[in-house]
Amino acid sequence: MASDYLNSARVLVSAQDFAAAPIILLAWQAIENSFKALAVGHGIPETHDIGEIMTHLLRNGVVTQSELDSIKTYVLWVTGSRTYNATRYPENAPTYWHRFGTWNGPRRPRRALLIAVSGASHIHEFVKQKMGL
Repeated sequence: MASDYLNSARVLVSAQDFAAAPIILLAWQAIENSFKALAVGHGIPETHDIGEIMTHLLRNGVVTQSELDSIKTYVLWVTGSRTYNATRYPENAPTYWHRFGTWNGPRRPRRALLIAVSGASHIHEFVKQKMGL
């Protein structure tokens, strides 16, 4: 499922006319589902909180602290260090959207969205390697 979210984000970000919110949500879902795939067999956390999922993986010995340190930048590219609800309902956290331009504006800078999708791609590849895929 993570691949589907990631591929959809890639398609949308390459479209002539694009909307930031769906792209960011798809990128978020791609990393959330990637991390949750690693949690199979260790209890999948029922949360959208990426930090909580990462902590769960660390506590259960699925990933090491050095592995998390090596990917945290990519996580920030997607999440902007915000919560899922702040991403899903951006009017509640308008500062999150400053990196994409004015929230009420018709377009966001494509470069920022490409960075977010790239971050999701890196996380997805990390998880695939961890799973031996």
